[in-house]
Amino acid sequence: MKRKNMILGLLLTFTISLSLFIISCDIKDPVEGFEVRVKNIPRTTTARVELLDAKTGQQIGALSSHKVTIKFEGANKNDVITTVNESITSIETNVGVAEFAIRDDIIPTIDDPVELLLLCSSNNYISTSEKIQIYGPDANTFSVIMTSTEEGQQPDGVSSNTEESGQTDSDQGTGSNIVVSASEEEDPLEPTATIEIPEGTILRNADGLALSGNVIISVTYFNPLEEESQAAFPGGFNVATETEGDVSFTTAGFVAIDIMVDDEEVENLDIAQIQIDVPENVINPETGTEVQPGDKIPLWSYDEDNAIWNYEGEYEVQLTSRGKLSITIKDVKHLSYYNLDWFEGNICDWWNATKIFIDKGQYCGSSLYFKLLKAWNDQYLKGGPVPWDNLIIPFGFPSDQSIKLKIFSDPSYSNLLVEETFDNLCGGGNTVAVSVDCPEPPVPCIDVDVTVVAVCPNGNTLAEGTLNVDIFKDGYWQFAGRLVDGEITIPCLVVGESYNFRVFYDGEYHTEEYTVTGPVEFVEVEIGSDIDLCQ
Repeated sequence: MKRKNMILGLLLTFTISLSLFIISCDIKDPVEGFEVRVKNIPRTTTARVELLDAKTGQQIGALSSHKVTIKFEGANKNDVITTVNESITSIETNVGVAEFAIRDDIIPTIDDPVELLLLCSSNNYISTSEKIQIYGPDANTFSVIMTSTEEGQQPDGVSSNTEESGQTDSDQGTGSNIVVSASEEEDPLEPTATIEIPEGTILRNADGLALSGNVIISVTYFNPLEEESQAAFPGGFNVATETEGDVSFTTAGFVAIDIMVDDEEVENLDIAQIQIDVPENVINPETGTEVQPGDKIPLWSYDEDNAIWNYEGEYEVQLTSRGKLSITIKDVKHLSYYNLDWFEGNICDWWNATKIFIDKGQYCGSSLYFKLLKAWNDQYLKGGPVPWDNLIIPFGFPSDQSIKLKIFSDPSYSNLLVEETFDNLCGGGNTVAVSVDCPEPPVPCIDVDVTVVAVCPNGNTLAEGTLNVDIFKDGYWQFAGRLVDGEITIPCLVVGESYNFRVFYDGEYHTEEYTVTGPVEFVEVEIGSDIDLCQ
């Protein structure tokens, strides 16, 4: 067995040098040395958020080192801390995973969950948000899907175009009439979205200051019929609205528009016009038939600061000269996600939602990923890694509707393991079980019980602490479990193979490689005599 090889030990080595972690010393026979018990300030409740690229399903950092910033809002925004107990209001990551904790005096439960709103932004991705609920202590896992703004990096159903659109002046406004479409080349068969800005329009920043410089416009259109496009919808389709409260959206299409003047973002403008196409096969839930000219669809704009959708009125569908169904928004004065959605009330509250327990079976050691969709139109509702406690709680869904569950073995959702439909998941807070019998790997894997002990030259030992452990497996980093007081069981490893492990501590990851030799591993990590606790 390799020594000093495992990341769990690596971090313990790092941690032991901090004398503030000492909680007790049990002095034994001087010849035997004495046992030093050190505690790595174990966080009671931790959260691991995977930031996933909408096109590939991979963690964003696996593609390139794009930095993503997460700002914390919501009821418990003041209760977020780092793993070393420092209060934070935001966190940055360039590896596609963000890790944080909740204050130790707050113990989330099913009856009293921790609620957070994650506002996610990046220079290379469209800003989005995700509301999360934490129902219990220990480790909690979530995911946020983000759509790239880089050319050719959009998922199916998403078209995006960025153009340099001339100059603007703080006094005279734009130097010409500007027209930018999400599709560079107009395809009569493909829906799109277009913004038109008249000559002389003043462009302003968030403080109302008129801007001067080069104008760059990005228009991104999301086709409502494509599942990958639906999954990229900011915050999902169970939403909070300013006028209707919590509702469930059924979308007919949406668009994101960003305008920059040099390096400054445009928030407001004197006037513009936006046209959003509606694909012909979209079903109007109010009529039960495909959308027709004359149908009216509610329009919503998105407040990124609090993830609230604001009602903008009803817009009539028209058949354009291009032969497409579209709605036209005139007198646009602010930029936003603009979203065409019908809404449903009677949303299932979290305490009344039927919990789905995922029984992983004998060989499901790797992380599992799930999707929940409306059964009648396959609209995406929610997805991500199956939580560590294997409970999916689908609150916020429309009551009295059939919901489809899909379970996958990979974050790109390419390997479907289970598909099951439920008539109603708003069923009084019961629990239903769904079994996942994963196929046995070509080389049978085993669950490995690992004990990690750090040992000083004089015999002092360290065997306490709580750390979340990731493993690089099947091509991506995934949650492997928690190291608690030196003990962890890591599922489904192959004897003789080497794996990379990592832990997140004090703002950075520590990574090491380890080779599995059997079902029980004892990792003895040697610590240098220069460590205070070894003297």
